Amino acid sequence: MRKLRELICTLTPLFVVFAQDARAGDFAWSHVGNAGSPGTAPLNASVTALHAVGTDLYVGGSFTDAGGVPSADHVAKWNGSAWSGFAPLNGSVLAIAFAGGKLFVGGSFTDASANPDADFLAVWNGSAWEPFCTPIGPGPAFNGTVYSLQVIGTKLYVGGAFQNGAGIAAADYLLACDLTTGGASSTIAVDGNMSGPIYALTADDSGMLYAGGSAINIDGNAAIDYVGSYDGTWHAMGTGSGPGGGALNDVVRALASDGTNVYVGTDTLDIADIPGANHLARWSGAFWSAMGSNYFSTPTTISALVVDGPYVFAGGNFQNADGDPLADAIVYWDDVAWHPVGSNGAGNGPLSGSTGALATSGARIIAGGNFTSAGGDALARFVAQSPIAPIAVFIDGFESN
Repeated sequence: MRKLRELICTLTPLFVVFAQDARAGDFAWSHVGNAGSPGTAPLNASVTALHAVGTDLYVGGSFTDAGGVPSADHVAKWNGSAWSGFAPLNGSVLAIAFAGGKLFVGGSFTDASANPDADFLAVWNGSAWEPFCTPIGPGPAFNGTVYSLQVIGTKLYVGGAFQNGAGIAAADYLLACDLTTGGASSTIAVDGNMSGPIYALTADDSGMLYAGGSAINIDGNAAIDYVGSYDGTWHAMGTGSGPGGGALNDVVRALASDGTNVYVGTDTLDIADIPGANHLARWSGAFWSAMGSNYFSTPTTISALVVDGPYVFAGGNFQNADGDPLADAIVYWDDVAWHPVGSNGAGNGPLSGSTGALATSGARIIAGGNFTSAGGDALARFVAQSPIAPIAVFIDGFESN
């Protein structure tokens, strides 16, 4: 035991220095390719959706040029070395999903690939966009913007601002689509029991769906306001001083899961009546817990969340969180505290604007938004990447002499 303690004491300073260095800014932000020639920025407008599949990164937004590829309007793919496009879309892409080798995109576009039924949601068939989700009558399945997509098993859940999805009267703002047959179904039995847009979807490892947005009294339950879970039946997520006794009293804009816990980005302060649990909290499936206290000042908008191992990355529109000048637009949680994700090299956070989307691929964090530089790189416009810095675990519990 004495030798072990001596070894720990010898190594501890090295671990402490390494951890301090990593926490101080071991994130090196850079651009993602170029616009077809060196020294040019890859995108010409903002990013609102990111989805990584292996080494491929799918990017959606309001841009009309990616990598100098003429067809890369509003959605494009980066394969690690080059950009490629799909058939152009006429409106922004706000959500991306991938299932069964197929790419699904949702947003504000209409008539994808000149198909009058491919409005707001489309699937890529390898050469053109097609509509998805079979309506019970004529016309497109969706009549309003799609904000979120989530695959669970053989179903694609679609959240947005549409009503009467696929012609089903009760399928307002959320629709389930069978990935094999295209058949559509509602998660709500009674028309009017989903009262507002669904902005965010995620799922845990048990197949539970989590939906967040501006809807209240979901499925007629006064306690299911702004966020709820669904496994064939809707469930409230804890209690609090929300209008119907729910944990939240304001809009949910971002959700993510590590498989067990669900992380919720919301405009709510004091989530579940936990003092200082502002804008972000963790739901275990049974109870809420704060992620720091009074860390996010108001006004704060959390627009994007992604989990990578033990780390939760949060992005949005905020500045100097907890008084830290580096905590702008993007931060990460290590289950103890929040930390900045690098800097711009001039005393502020790494991004020059807000974050609208996040993804991880391999050992990289990718951010998309309306920023025009990242980490001081002026070519990192609207999308940027950084290696995820290794963060040492402090060794304690042993005497130093």
